[in-house]
Amino acid sequence: MIQITNTFDMDEKTFEINFYTAIFGPDFANNVTIDRSTDGYTDGILFEHKQNLMTYGRARALSQALIYLSRFNVDGIPVCGKIALPDHEGRKMYLYDVADYADIINDTQKYAKLKASIGIEGFVERKEPKVIPFDMGSVAGMQQVYEEVSKPATFTKVDVTVHNVYGWAHYYYQHAAQHGQQAKKKAFFDELKNPCGALREFVNQWKGSESDFKFIMDLLNDPMTQKKLGAYYTPTAYCKLAAEKVREIIKAIPEDMDYVIVDPAAGTGNLESVLTDEELSHVIVNTYELKEATVLEDRIGGRVRYNMAKDAKT
Repeated sequence: MIQITNTFDMDEKTFEINFYTAIFGPDFANNVTIDRSTDGYTDGILFEHKQNLMTYGRARALSQALIYLSRFNVDGIPVCGKIALPDHEGRKMYLYDVADYADIINDTQKYAKLKASIGIEGFVERKEPKVIPFDMGSVAGMQQVYEEVSKPATFTKVDVTVHNVYGWAHYYYQHAAQHGQQAKKKAFFDELKNPCGALREFVNQWKGSESDFKFIMDLLNDPMTQKKLGAYYTPTAYCKLAAEKVREIIKAIPEDMDYVIVDPAAGTGNLESVLTDEELSHVIVNTYELKEATVLEDRIGGRVRYNMAKDAKT
């Protein structure tokens, strides 16, 4: 942890950067991931910054963070155990236990598709948060925040369903070897039935039947089988590079002009998964395979301008 001069007239983005720097140092990017429209997350904590939390609405900000975590669930990203809402002007961080809202995280069909900027209509807090004062003007002023984020990471276990199994299959295949497990479909289903390796901290025991996934079973194949079948899915690193190119083009568009991004072969939406909500609101997607259309709808839902694959399904 290092000291940062306290500045009250920072814009929101500058404040976020200085906040993370005060906790983790100038190389905070090694500890904080800022993507997927979020303000940043670590192992176990999702941050949602607000310039003035009381004006914005604490419940609204919390519901926004819960929408992000519901999307994490869909895409097989470990769901943070805590949500932190730093109030810039109030100089307080409000900390919530995500387990108190596990039903929202698990109901991906209802919540993952919502526009996070709007939040969840009618949402109210269920428990009072832990309140942590902070002051970026001194090391002592950041000590309580530092101690909180330095605690061992905790995660919220989720239920595996047809709506998130694709994401968790990919997580398993990417991390199986680290736990001495095989990156095979049978091993993946064994892990779902008895989470003791790669998914131990992240999913609840699955008690369903493989027939639950019959419409998307091909998409759950392990990487080797996919290669044999000639089924390829764009790696995240390439998706991020493509997104950077798209953003360069968007910046050149006059502010008073609309734009549309058309992806006629979106597949399961890997390219779209790295776009912000604002960018997605300009996207039209399609895929011709029913199993891909099912996953595509779960992953991006109503956040795109138009999903042609959804209409094709019906």
